[in-house]
Parts: sequence; C-alpha cells; structure tokens
Amino acid sequence: FNRVYVRQTTSSFLVAAPREGLDLVTRCGAERRGPWVYVAVADPTDGCEGRPYLWLQSLGKGWQWKLAVSGEQKSRYGSWLRRSGEFPRGLGPWQSLECRTRSQLEVRLVQGKLGEAEQSGSQPRGPVALRMPHPEDPVDLPKLGLAEAASFWEDGYLILRAGTLGTQRRTQKALRAMNIVLGELASSNLERRPVAQHVHLLEEGDREGVQSVRVRASEEYLNLLCPVWPLLTRMLGEEPCTPLCCQLAYAMPEGLAGDDFEGRADSRDGTSYHIDGRGRIPNEFALLVGVALSPPPAGSLSWGALTVFPGSHRNSELQRAYPSQFAGVEVAADLGAPVHLELEPGDMVIAHSLLAHRRAENWSAVPRYQVYFRLRPSRAERDQKWNSGLPADPFAVLPGVSRARTQFRLEADPSEHAE
Repeated sequence: FNRVYVRQTTSSFLVAAPREGLDLVTRCGAERRGPWVYVAVADPTDGCEGRPYLWLQSLGKGWQWKLAVSGEQKSRYGSWLRRSGEFPRGLGPWQSLECRTRSQLEVRLVQGKLGEAEQSGSQPRGPVALRMPHPEDPVDLPKLGLAEAASFWEDGYLILRAGTLGTQRRTQKALRAMNIVLGELASSNLERRPVAQHVHLLEEGDREGVQSVRVRASEEYLNLLCPVWPLLTRMLGEEPCTPLCCQLAYAMPEGLAGDDFEGRADSRDGTSYHIDGRGRIPNEFALLVGVALSPPPAGSLSWGALTVFPGSHRNSELQRAYPSQFAGVEVAADLGAPVHLELEPGDMVIAHSLLAHRRAENWSAVPRYQVYFRLRPSRAERDQKWNSGLPADPFAVLPGVSRARTQFRLEADPSEHAE
C-alpha cells in the first residue's frame, strides 16, 4: 500500500483495535499472536478505505506475517518467516490469502538499517531446527512398546529417565539458561526497566509470576526433545510441529522465611487441579512434555513437583464439567489422591493434554526447575479440525498409542479376536 508503518507492542495495539476495526488480532488467541504489530501511518490521499496493518501469527510450522486492512474479516497477504530469520529481511515470498496466487512484494525500509530492537533479536524467529540425532543421544532411543502404550492409555503419562535419554549435559545448559532468565526478571524489576531482549520473553498471554514464564524455544531447551522425537512421532502418528515457545516453570518455596517447612506435606485435597487450556476443551495441543532440571530435595515431602491424577484424561464427566468448574459455576469434582512425580535432572514426563494435574506446594529450601513443551501433530498446520475428536475419544489425536495398545491386547489374549 506504499505506506510507512509504525511498530507497537501487540498489547498496546489491542487497546485500540476494537474501536478501529482491527479485530483480526483480537480474535487470535494470546498463544498464537506475536509480540509486535506494525500499523500504517494515516494517509487520506492513498485511496485505501481502511487502515493497513501487519501482524504476526503462529500457525504450527512457523510464524507468518500477515497484511490486513481494518474492518476486513481476513488478512490479504501472508509471508512465512524463514527459519532463524528476523523481520523484515527474513520474510519469504508474499502470498495472496484471498486467491492463493503467489506474488513477490518488496518490503521497503524507511531507514537504511534495522533498528536496535531488530538487531538485538527481539523479533520472533522461525522455529529452531532440531539436530537429529543429537550428538549426545544414545544409540537405543526410547520406543513406544506394548507396555508403554498400555501404561499411557491407562494413566495418561509416561516417565523416561535421564540415563536412557542421555540428557544429563543438556540439562545443565537448560538450567543455566533458566537461571539467566530468572536473574534478568529480578534485575529488570528492581531496576524498573524493561526485560532485556536476549532472554526472548514472550510478553503476551496470562501472567502467573515465575510459575509460568513463556520464552522462545531456543536451542538450549529444544535439544532436550531430540532423544524422544521418534517416540513422540510414533504416539502422534506423524512428526510433531517444532514448538516455537516453551514454558519455564519455577516452583519457589512457599510461605515466609521463618515458617516451619521440614517434613511438611502438600495439604490440598483432590479438588485442587487444573487441565491446561484455561477452561477450553480441547485445548489446542496433544502432548505435554516436561523435563526436570533440578532434583527432589532429600527428605522433602513436597518440593513443587508435578502432581498428576492418573486416568483423569479418560474421565468424560470431568471433561464435560471442567469448563464450568474453571469458570466457578460448578464445584470441582474430587479426583482422589494424586501422584507426585519424583523426577531427577534430565528425567522426562510425557502427559496427555487432558490429564488433570497441579504443581505441588514447595515446602523445601530450594526452588524446583522444570521446562515444558506443548506439542501438536504436523497435520494441525493444515487442518483446523485436527482435534475435533476430543474429548469424546481421548486418543483421537494419538493414533499411535491406540494402535500399539490394540496390538498389546491381541498378544495378551489372542482368543479375544479369534474367529
């Protein structure tokens, strides 16, 4: 449109969006929109009926910049951000989103060079490429055997130990990265300045303090997934989308400095839990993968561990009622006694997206560190109804688990299906 565009944060853009008809970004969930929007400077002489703007959306296989006009219900053009590329030089060819014909459009920079923010890496990049196999991966990678499939179907999660994954050294790199983020969050708050851009903090989305810090999935974190990538592919029935972001979960000690904590347990009952998605079922991912970066403190009964309710992913009544429970309309159902997962550094848990869980209270002397990834199958990039079978069939998005379990049942009791 031959315009000059001014960059602003997505959060400030959303304040003005409803009254200006810039509603496409508003309708896109916080998890799927980028931190920046570029809005055209008003120019009444160009004949454009609405106000053009560029916005960023995550669509599974990567980030796509879109060119839209205020008041219109669909973006006009889209351009995929190349892997590890930055806006605007990392943009691929622009494609018409109205007629699906490709056209090459140039992005003209008003300034001769990128601004400071772009150079320092604040712009979202494409997904980091996984090194497959990773040099530290073991020869024998974890597989979806018959027993694993049956256990996952029954309980809704699997635990894999660091010794079988070869993740010990990678865990130290991820832990260091998490501590750098934590230090910068504290320093920026005390100094009353913005968070430094090198930590790649994603500003959008609900804030939960240090319990849920969303950052770009950099190599230090993504490399933890390499030894289980074939297993995840088998479970999903196809390769997962490479995650663009991850959750850094710090479980800080509870209470005040003078409180008694030794030998203290989590006092909550079976009504304290959540299902990811903030009340939305299905919740836009298939598998939750968590990697422990710190050990359980010796003698502690409750150290902030991931705590799960086995079998809750198959509880259709819970899934029916949960949106109302989350909204406070219905009383939470009591799911009974949960299981505290004892994970050493480098140990990994793979959980069903509908598994009810919580973070245990931390009555220890040290924080607990864990990193989480939420994964979807690659078909989610092209099929908006990829998870429409949920929650009626909890394994509609995990065909590999269903196939392996069927094989397990046949081998366990061949007469069940004999002619």
